[in-house]
Amino acid sequence: MGLCDTFHQNIWVQDDLKEDTQRETLVHEVLHAISDEMRLELTEQQVAGAAIGILAVLMDNPSFAKFLLKKEKQVKE
Repeated sequence: MGLCDTFHQNIWVQDDLKEDTQRETLVHEVLHAISDEMRLELTEQQVAGAAIGILAVLMDNPSFAKFLLKKEKQVKE
């Protein structure tokens, strides 16, 4: 459903999947990229479980997701 090419820093997700499956697949592939780059050696089961858990937290807590993406206010001098 997805593919992660860490060497070229590309992630592909099938565009014919349902939107919720695309989201989960994207998070899954991002976790593979992180695991590869950080040499975490996460198993497929660990990546799959973490992807589902992270996506659930973000979707169930939109204010948390908004906080994470919020830009810091710049202080004017």
